[in-house]
Amino acid sequence: SGGVSMGDRDLVKPLLQRRGVIHFGRVLMKPGKPLTFASVPRPEAPPLLVFGLPGNPVSSLVTFHLVVVPVLRKLRGEPSP
Repeated sequence: SGGVSMGDRDLVKPLLQRRGVIHFGRVLMKPGKPLTFASVPRPEAPPLLVFGLPGNPVSSLVTFHLVVVPVLRKLRGEPSP
C-alpha cells in the first residue's frame, strides 16, 4: 500500500501496458475500485500474474482477500478457491 492507484501519477499501469496485457484496471466494488489485474509474458515460463491493489490499506486488504487469495488457492491446486 502507499502507491498512487489512479490518475496521472499512476506509473504502474503504463508500464504493464508496455510489458504485458491489462485484463482490467477498475472494478465496480467499494472499497477496491482501482484494482488492476495484468499478465506479463516471460520467455519459457508461464506468464507473470500481476495484481495492482488499491492504495488505501483497508481497500487493499479487502481486495486481496476477495480476489488474490482465490487465485493463489487455484494456482496451488485446491479444488474450491
